Amino acid sequence: MDAAQTLIALAVVAVAFWLGPTRIAVRAVTCFFGGRPAMVRWQGPAHLGLIAGGLSAIAMAGHLSGGHGALQAALLVLLLILAVIDLKWHWLPMEWTVPVLFISLISALFAADLAPSVIGAFLGGGALWLLQTLFRAVRGIEGLGTGDVVLMAGIGAAVGADAISWVLALASGTGLLHWLWLSLHGSNTASRPIAVAFGAHLCAVTPFLLS
Repeated sequence: MDAAQTLIALAVVAVAFWLGPTRIAVRAVTCFFGGRPAMVRWQGPAHLGLIAGGLSAIAMAGHLSGGHGALQAALLVLLLILAVIDLKWHWLPMEWTVPVLFISLISALFAADLAPSVIGAFLGGGALWLLQTLFRAVRGIEGLGTGDVVLMAGIGAAVGADAISWVLALASGTGLLHWLWLSLHGSNTASRPIAVAFGAHLCAVTPFLLS
């Protein structure tokens, strides 16, 4: 059973790396730490390092903590990558948000706790879908993307229905602090208003609520 869970975790993340814009995430990290020269020089090695490091971490977690640990490690790897790319480009690719949902449901299935996970997925995704719909109706623009909705469905499946309110509250709180910091240190104009990457905050608070 543990071996099967570890193999599933490795396969899902490997496919996500293959299908998703992994190089773009690597560029974001290298550019953030070293600017464009570092990005040009290190994006190739960093790309290979990310894939090897992510898969190795999952395999090690499976060896030390069993199949559940491997699935949790896979979830954390995906959340980390999503947080990075959302902070940089305000984008949550489906190639990585859907695997978050899949990993969460598979983990619950092996734990024989699927029903609460499915309910959490519907409540989490439904809450953000409702906010997205209301924002579009009131403001006429997209306040939340579909990637946020799918991500929250995956997070809801991971933490369960009882913890969804905590995820949203903590992410909203850290998002507000982020907005205040940007307001004080950034440029907020009518043509380019400040936008906070809410998905990154969802990714950041979720690990503290996993069981």
